[in-house]
Amino acid sequence: MGLKKMNNHVWFRTLGTLSLGVFFSMGVVGCGLTPPGGDNPAPQVEQPDDQQDDQQDDQQDDQQDDPQDENQAPSADAGSDQAALGGDTVTLDGSGSSDPDGDALAFSWSQTSGTPVALSDADTDSPSFTAPDSDEQLAFELTVEDEGGLTATASVFVNVTAPSEPRLYIANVGANVTSYANPAEVNGNIVPDTNLAGAQTQLMFPSDIVVNSANQLLVSNLTAGTVTTYNDADQTNGNLSPDGNVQGAATQLNPNGPITLAINADEDLLFVADTVLDNILVFGETSSPTFNGNQAPIRTIASADLNNPVGMNFGADDDLYVANNGSANVVVFANASTLNGNVNATRIITSAAFTNITDVFVDGNDTMYVVDGAGFIFTFFDASTLNGVSEPDLTLQLPGVVFLTAIAVDAEGTAYIVDHGDNAVHSYDEIDTLNGTIAPDRTIQGLNTQLSGPIRVFLAE
Repeated sequence: MGLKKMNNHVWFRTLGTLSLGVFFSMGVVGCGLTPPGGDNPAPQVEQPDDQQDDQQDDQQDDQQDDPQDENQAPSADAGSDQAALGGDTVTLDGSGSSDPDGDALAFSWSQTSGTPVALSDADTDSPSFTAPDSDEQLAFELTVEDEGGLTATASVFVNVTAPSEPRLYIANVGANVTSYANPAEVNGNIVPDTNLAGAQTQLMFPSDIVVNSANQLLVSNLTAGTVTTYNDADQTNGNLSPDGNVQGAATQLNPNGPITLAINADEDLLFVADTVLDNILVFGETSSPTFNGNQAPIRTIASADLNNPVGMNFGADDDLYVANNGSANVVVFANASTLNGNVNATRIITSAAFTNITDVFVDGNDTMYVVDGAGFIFTFFDASTLNGVSEPDLTLQLPGVVFLTAIAVDAEGTAYIVDHGDNAVHSYDEIDTLNGTIAPDRTIQGLNTQLSGPIRVFLAE
């Protein structure tokens, strides 16, 4: 039973559940032990030194095996998948990565698929790159490493859409609509990329054009009192029949009435200014196949402040700017997409410079351009603050023009100005800096252009 005597004490090990009482009941003699109930005290029982050492070792092992003392792997988070346009700056986001031990993390990003891009700060949690000009999916992998050398990885995808080519559409009262891709590069007697013309088009004195969010070309036909729609605006070439033709008594469109258009693409709303009744008809769901036939407007904006409205465009915050030729002013209707019935203009902008205004345009920098038929472009900064009598910040005079009718300005500040009387479209770079009499940078003009009385332009970007 492993019994031994050391230092005047009896040492023993129990076997299984063998107790000290059982040990004595076995009648062990000659070992200096007194059975229970005897006169001598029970012997002091101590554990041997080697067992104490074993227990200490076990405790140390238990402490070393504690999972709280072990280095745990980090967690990598490469952020949510993203969408971007070609040319956009994209920033990846690995800030959601963490380490359960609180260790500082080292970051390393790499691209695993797609057109190669240059990652800036690839060793941080938020590198960036410029998206390529192509339709594709890019993939990136994030690796994080903790102070103990443990790593984790995660992936993220960026879906890139190639930017569409800017396109300038030109409405010609001679019953055709032409367009040019990348118009800032067009100069001279250049054949258009598209020319919508012919009897099947049902174009009758097209007075204005817009393109909606579904890439449909919408045309107001002045003499017919209709609005025709053509799918795939950038492919509208030749003698094409319209995909939709809004006409009939319910439309409230009058012959010689629909003179100008404005589009709220986000809300899919078309605004048609009618010079017969001096009102603005609002049509909904322009991208739907139901926008066809004897379609009634969903709202009508009537106002005593409308007086021969010949041009209109949206500015910021759903503000609709309307050029009144009859009263030589610009009126503004706030929250235009919700208006209905008889309303007053929110603001009325007047100027001694206004004599024969034909159009108004507000760009993304809140700069307003007012066209005067006699050959002037009046530029007003901070359009959203204008009200009452205002004077232009800049006045550009076009030399040698006959009669100006429209303007559109792109995101780069290039303006396209229609000279209806001279059968031409002029363009100026950085128009928001021009003052005085200045010749255009480029002019579209000549037989090859197929311009036939241009009256309005629309810029799709």
